Amino acid sequence: MLIDELLFGKNKSLSKKSDSLFESQADIARSIMKVEGGGFKNKNEGSVRAFINQALRPDSDKNSRPISPNLRKALFAVIKERLHDEINVDIFLTEVDQALLELKSGKGTYPL
Repeated sequence: MLIDELLFGKNKSLSKKSDSLFESQADIARSIMKVEGGGFKNKNEGSVRAFINQALRPDSDKNSRPISPNLRKALFAVIKERLHDEINVDIFLTEVDQALLELKSGKGTYPL
């Protein structure tokens, strides 16, 4: 599955609260800024959103940035909070990791 489908796809069975795990990259930014120890607290939301935008681009894109360990940690913490109780968290996070690898290798699609 592609990263944009996992994070932003309309799938009511994934999320506890809405139709998708995240509504947008801004939603990811606001969420990870609340994670204790994630490294994004007290940062400017626009800057965090720009960082996420760059991290979710394939490496072939000139504006791409690597997915930092802090971003991965904070993103996974928020996914764990939002994921529906019936979903196996470890399997889902493995799928997200795989989709991120595919994105960075140029096989995935860029989530807007």
